[in-house]
Amino acid sequence: MEGEPRLVSELIEERVWNGSLLNALFNQKEVNAIMSIPLSLFGGQDSWTWHYNADGNFSVRSAYFEELKAKGQPSTSSDSVEYVPIWKHLWKVQTLPKVKNFGWRVLHGALPVRANLKRRGMEVDEKCPMCGEGAEDIAHMLCFCPDARFIWRISPIRLDIRCTSSLKLQEWVKAMVTNQKDERWWRLFWNIAWGIWKRRNVWVFENKKRRVEEVVDKAVSMAGEYERAFEALGSRREEGGSNTMWASPSMGTYKINSDAAMFEDGSVGLGVIARDYMGDVMLSSSWRVQGVNAVDVAEAMAARHALKIAVEAGLRKVILETDCKKLVNHLKKGCCDLTYFGRVVSDILQIASVCNEISFSHVKRSGNLVAHKLARISKDYVDMIVWMEEVPSQVIDLVDHDVMNLKD
Repeated sequence: MEGEPRLVSELIEERVWNGSLLNALFNQKEVNAIMSIPLSLFGGQDSWTWHYNADGNFSVRSAYFEELKAKGQPSTSSDSVEYVPIWKHLWKVQTLPKVKNFGWRVLHGALPVRANLKRRGMEVDEKCPMCGEGAEDIAHMLCFCPDARFIWRISPIRLDIRCTSSLKLQEWVKAMVTNQKDERWWRLFWNIAWGIWKRRNVWVFENKKRRVEEVVDKAVSMAGEYERAFEALGSRREEGGSNTMWASPSMGTYKINSDAAMFEDGSVGLGVIARDYMGDVMLSSSWRVQGVNAVDVAEAMAARHALKIAVEAGLRKVILETDCKKLVNHLKKGCCDLTYFGRVVSDILQIASVCNEISFSHVKRSGNLVAHKLARISKDYVDMIVWMEEVPSQVIDLVDHDVMNLKD
């Protein structure tokens, strides 16, 4: 019937990109969404996809947040909106997960101190078990109890708790987040708070009173141990993780590197280079495409383009390498969800099925500079360009640099 809306897939298949029909059928937001859909190389049936979730599946939570966003309302609860920066800061603190969890409970007022227990109907004396002065709420336990105040004063961060008496606990922490940026300071702050809580529990449940100096010493020790462990883990990852420089494949295997570059006008550049074990170039390519607005999708499209032209050139024993770790993980697991990203991953795996041997590798940006440069210079060309056994002049130095590193 004339004027009847048709499937998005039909519009895409007919390449109706002049905007007139699209604007007639959809609003501008929907038109932009259609324009940004990356097409699958192998077709496939239409399916419902919920692009507000990373995996493409519908959830009530995501629908709720989108509804709030559409109404111009914040997507978090009214109790926590004011303290959103605190949550982001807390989860970034380099300390033990149990300490972060403790911090989350502190800021939510969810610790089982006596004032909270009484408010929930338990028959308990709400006076502080440590000093016997005042109701034991979280602020008193952590800040205003005389022993707690002394611990903060003698600790390396030298906090004067007296200035917090007029503030709520969350407001106090929020003020410090604004003024204090040192990550080590915050690591020590939450370790000390955790130590005060543990000291209180030992007194309540074991009837043992630890010296205040022990709390400070333990907090400093925890901070130092975690920092050393974190540095050691980083060193092991550097040694056994992703390469930082381009490494040649074994003889008879070709390594294909791909990368994507996002441009200000909304277009995306795709860069590809394939080399053998000597570092000699088998092929290279630059291609500028329109309508891709997600970095992971662009990286997947670059890898798909790389593998496609490599297979067409007869390279069937290959290593597909990219600096997008998410893409490598999905390819290794064979994970193809219902998102645009998942559709392109599915294409890559289907192309890979014709290879005699293929593996997927992650490399850091420093080891993927040639592909990145090829992606950047794609804006100099109108159409897709493929160079056989050579590269454009703009990347010759980078190719030579990779070969020199092999000799070193």
